[in-house]
Amino acid sequence: MKESRLDSTELSECLSGEYMVLEPLTLEHVPALSLAVADGELWQLWYTSVPHPDEMAVEFRTHWHNQAS
Repeated sequence: MKESRLDSTELSECLSGEYMVLEPLTLEHVPALSLAVADGELWQLWYTSVPHPDEMAVEFRTHWHNQAS
């Protein structure tokens, strides 16, 4: 089976509708993501994998790099 990878250029567009906007994640989103996981201390839950708010930027860069390669 052929493995399919997304090209980052394919993810550069925003989609918007009447009630929402869907856009690719960027480093600009990291502060809001950190705030979201801090509410409820989600990184401490045993049944999910969520980075600590202080590690969000590193985690984001790691996943972005892995997607691009």
